[in-house]
Amino acid sequence: MNKQIFQGDNIPDINKILGTLLNVFMMIFGKLSYFAAASMLTFGLLDIVSGEIKLKFHKSKIISYIVIFLSLSMLFISRSVTVKMPSLFVEATRKLLELGFNSNSGGFIGALISMPLYRYIHLKQLQIVLIIIIIISLIVLLKEFIVLGYELLVSLFKYYGSDDYKKKIKILKAKKIAEREEYIYQKAKRKEDLKERVVESRKNKLGFEIAKKPKETIFQKTDVYAGDELKKKEKEWLEIYNRKIEDDKEKIDIEKHLKTNDENQKNNVEDELEIKNIHEYGVKSNFEFEQVETTLHKKQVVEPSKEELQEIPEEESYYDDISEEIEISDAPEISELQDYEYDDALKKSIDQIFVQKTMDSSKRAEIETYIKKNVVHLESVLKEFGIEAKVVDYRRGPTITRYELTIPRGIKVSKVTSLSDDIAMSLAAESIRIEAPIPGKSAIGIETPNKIKEPVHFSNIIRNKELEKGALNIILGKDIVGRDKIIDIAKMPHLLIAGQTGSGKSVAVNTLISTLITKKSEREVKFIMVDPKMVELMPYNGIPHLLVPVIIDPKLAAIALKWAVNEMENRYRTLMEKGVRNIEGYNSLKNIEKMPYIVIIIDELADLMMVAAGTVEESIARIAQKARAIGIHLVVATQRPSTDVITGMIKANLPSRISFALRSQIDSRTILDTPGAEKLLGQGDMLLLENGSSKLERIQGAYISDDEVIKLTTALKKSRKAVYREEILFEPEDSTGDEGDPLFQEAINVIREEGKASISLLQRKLKVGFNRASRIFEQLKENGIIDENNQLQEMNEI
Repeated sequence: MNKQIFQGDNIPDINKILGTLLNVFMMIFGKLSYFAAASMLTFGLLDIVSGEIKLKFHKSKIISYIVIFLSLSMLFISRSVTVKMPSLFVEATRKLLELGFNSNSGGFIGALISMPLYRYIHLKQLQIVLIIIIIISLIVLLKEFIVLGYELLVSLFKYYGSDDYKKKIKILKAKKIAEREEYIYQKAKRKEDLKERVVESRKNKLGFEIAKKPKETIFQKTDVYAGDELKKKEKEWLEIYNRKIEDDKEKIDIEKHLKTNDENQKNNVEDELEIKNIHEYGVKSNFEFEQVETTLHKKQVVEPSKEELQEIPEEESYYDDISEEIEISDAPEISELQDYEYDDALKKSIDQIFVQKTMDSSKRAEIETYIKKNVVHLESVLKEFGIEAKVVDYRRGPTITRYELTIPRGIKVSKVTSLSDDIAMSLAAESIRIEAPIPGKSAIGIETPNKIKEPVHFSNIIRNKELEKGALNIILGKDIVGRDKIIDIAKMPHLLIAGQTGSGKSVAVNTLISTLITKKSEREVKFIMVDPKMVELMPYNGIPHLLVPVIIDPKLAAIALKWAVNEMENRYRTLMEKGVRNIEGYNSLKNIEKMPYIVIIIDELADLMMVAAGTVEESIARIAQKARAIGIHLVVATQRPSTDVITGMIKANLPSRISFALRSQIDSRTILDTPGAEKLLGQGDMLLLENGSSKLERIQGAYISDDEVIKLTTALKKSRKAVYREEILFEPEDSTGDEGDPLFQEAINVIREEGKASISLLQRKLKVGFNRASRIFEQLKENGIIDENNQLQEMNEI
């Protein structure tokens, strides 16, 4: 019996009952329903939250509340009446009730209390009177809060005028001044320490270069002279040097002597020719005269030179010395030959590091069997939903397989895409991605993860000949059909990489760097690496390709980016002087020092944006806009692709993007402008959006192990030492705020007037966006107008 009560139609429709009750409530009270609910909620919260302020509902408050309620009801009725009411009470009453039962009016209660005043209900004067009554009633109702607020304000102003407040303000100012002086002292001390360390390092380096013994082979361990042996060698080197200077002077004297003899001989021959022409031949033509002169000159010059060679025995050694000088002048060519020997030796060492790895053939056969089963499953699951689809082809990649299927005419593509979850369940797949349609084909692509994944090893792709062709070709991995995916950073020309923890982002950065340092020497490409996490890029510290050691301090990273902007401008001036358009044209010129490419790697952009958002954003934008032609390229990585990290300016200027697995569609849209990255599998599964392309390309990233990275960097460090440029990490002394934002001076005036400083204040007063306000705020800090605690300095200091 009880079971029948809870079955079928016996269950009451609670939603309908609640809806009916709500409609009745709205009909009675009208718009006042919201007021009643809100007021009850407000009084309840005040009673709970305000523990110290006990609310007492006196008779006057209750009356005031009722008056407010009734006045509001009548006011809503009055505002609903647009014309004068009928003169008959019955007709007027009927009209008022019609208005009252409307939920957008004052309700039944409002209509009821408006009946006695039906002749005046349409007048504006009545509405004004009702508003005045409501205001007075509100004052009576909230009298305690008004009095309390007034007393709090009086107490606060009284405290601001007290001696205690003035004393604490004075102490606070003194504290800030003391901290500022301490900061200036520590900053100066750090500068002096740095100068001493740099000078000391140069001294040590010169001492080491002097004491270093020559190597017999490139990879031989460095040995040094020590003690008495070093002193003896120094004395010997100085003697050789002084002897060389004396020999050079002697050679110059001999050369002058020979030159004088040659001139005398030539003059004698000319005199003899002139006499001979006059006495024997008469006047000859110019052509004949020149022939005779040449013949006699040759005879006269050859014979005396033999006699002089006997008189000057040192001349033979002189010509030997001349040949030595020629060999010295050809030193760059010898250096280049040595570089080629070094490169060959290094390549052999690298070949030993990256060993070819192959996959078991039995696993390949198992993958093919699994794919054929999936073809049958795909067709059957679509048939269950009324779609007679046919799998016409498939493309197997290392991680995923793309099944290409066609559908009959008249069936919408969206019908297939809406079945993604059902298809994934049928194939027992983690997730699937549908590409509808495949670009250039009349087919739909369904990408599913392989049951057995084929590893993509960096060591298998590094021997690809395509890497030798481009300016900065790097390995990404393999595409969905198993082809090696190689891109040229010089054509990107800048790269933005995003991916959550464990997605393969850091491995991709290692792959990028390892490709370049394997295929390019330090003369061809240089790096600035920024690693605020102090983990990912530290193995590269000390390789010869680095311009500076791996930067771990975000503030130093901002300074390095400023240097890159200045270097960009300097390079453009150099190109202009040579009359070429880009770095390729410059490097093709003869008799010049080649200009290396510079790749700036930022492993975690979020850490930089937290410390110096304005400076970093501006530098990245300027480099990204202009630096392509002069060979400076950015690779920016982050695991938090939010809009405060990847700002609109950064995103607009980094056209090529790679996304690994992300947490949500929002993150995917931030980096790629489209969803899809949230469905990636992780472990190197990526989507590439190349510069100039609107289509995403799915790629399985190549894997390089930590052991391979360490072996590679160790081989490079042993072969050559890094030569750092210390000036990169020094901020230019002449950088001032006057060269910054045009609103800089106006910003100073604003914070002086307000007596405080914040980014939000600058946004409101200067009517600028957050990014520009943050840049101005950084300039105020750099110029000492705001201290490190974001507090305004004393006026006399400013």
